[in-house]
Amino acid sequence: MDLIKQYIIALTNLYGQVSVDLVTEIYNSQNEDLLSVDDVEVYFDEDMSKQYVYAYKNHFVHETIMAFDDFKSMRKKKADKPYYITNKEDLLNYSDMLYYEEPKQYDDLMQYVKKHFFPNNHEKQRCFVRT
Repeated sequence: MDLIKQYIIALTNLYGQVSVDLVTEIYNSQNEDLLSVDDVEVYFDEDMSKQYVYAYKNHFVHETIMAFDDFKSMRKKKADKPYYITNKEDLLNYSDMLYYEEPKQYDDLMQYVKKHFFPNNHEKQRCFVRT
């Protein structure tokens, strides 16, 4: 998968919907080879439905938002709030739809569960913390 497509999928998974302008801006801030908006717009013609990404109104939108006809509502909720932008390596992890960051609190809870509930069973520890 090419790098531009990875950015589109990662940003769509992270934000739910992302404009062509924002994809271009973030890509250019993290890479030496600079893109134009036109370079990103060509991906509107590419089928990314296997990654649950669709083109809609100059945005790449996750299938869930499309299915619930929630595009306008999500744009309104987002309004002028800043985007969470992490470094390139961490950002591209989001191209895997199942990826999520495990914050320090997750590690703390895992350590507690490991110590007090299931000291010798890693499978039960993970299941307990994720439910």
